[in-house]
Amino acid sequence: DLGKENTFQQCVSEMALAGFTGSEVGSKYPRDPAVLKPMLDIRGIQICNAWFSTFFADGQKDKTIDEFINHMNFLHAMGA
Repeated sequence: DLGKENTFQQCVSEMALAGFTGSEVGSKYPRDPAVLKPMLDIRGIQICNAWFSTFFADGQKDKTIDEFINHMNFLHAMGA
């Protein structure tokens, strides 16, 4: 776990101090937009994207589509 000693708050605070205004969703980021958005807003950071792995070849197409819709709704709620 590279960087496990760094908290989410430390990461985004240092990103803001370095002048970044956009970020991909990281593994430490809260997944609830009602929690995450205010924490980023006060630092002037917006979510610009988030990785999504698709698994269409393993017989889980419907599950993948449902998870993608949830992912898309999260990004929309974050203003991405």
